[in-house]
Amino acid sequence: MVALPSLYEGFGIPAVEALAAGAPLVLSDLPVLREIAGDAALYAPPLRPDLWRDRLRQILADDTLRRDLAQRARQRAAHFDWHRAAAATAEAWREAAGDPPRREEAEPS
Repeated sequence: MVALPSLYEGFGIPAVEALAAGAPLVLSDLPVLREIAGDAALYAPPLRPDLWRDRLRQILADDTLRRDLAQRARQRAAHFDWHRAAAATAEAWREAAGDPPRREEAEPS
């Protein structure tokens, strides 16, 4: 199990790594983390330790929930691909620099 009681996340790489590992997750209830993990995690407000305790206990006490979250985590992790992310980032930089799209990315004539 992974708990990420963060007050702020720019993207949430630790959450993506936990998903890829198939770890049941408890995440801060932040928009970026909900976007990353979707229904593959349980959430708690970052400043509510009582709710964090409840979510962690819930996962520890329920084998079915733990297995379900782990399965959903692996499925959700498939949405994140480093090669695709790197290519999209490189293309964004090329566009920002005013460079034309790469030949293999250009639309056919």
